[in-house]
Amino acid sequence: MTASGAVPKGELDTTPEELRQAARFVEAVALGAVAESSLLAFPLALGGVKDFPRPAPDGRAALDGVRRLRRQLEEAVAELHAVASALEAGLPVPPVVLTPAGPYLDAYRAAAPEEQPYLVRASNERIDEDEFTPVDVDEGDEAAV
Repeated sequence: MTASGAVPKGELDTTPEELRQAARFVEAVALGAVAESSLLAFPLALGGVKDFPRPAPDGRAALDGVRRLRRQLEEAVAELHAVASALEAGLPVPPVVLTPAGPYLDAYRAAAPEEQPYLVRASNERIDEDEFTPVDVDEGDEAAV
């Protein structure tokens, strides 16, 4: 970034941490919504004599769409993490590399701060302050162990 605030040509206007936060945002918000969509039930439609009952064409298209959305979102999360790692390693990363995942970074940037309370650390990261007590044991349960 230059003194004027403009990003020089060929340089990304983001940081590895912002990319990782955007990936966590996509995982929590978008993948969560798609996971809920996968619970939708579509009534079966009867086919011909040689066909078997299956969802109507619009139901099959919706099921296929949910699978495609999930795959696209998972790929965007992976791309955001990959670019973050490359930046962190000091590798050259032209802006065109971020093109497929760019809209997800933009969505993260546009989200209100109150929509992002879970971005402090990844959802699968656990902090264990007491190295001698297993993470899943509550204070009251220690006597039972």
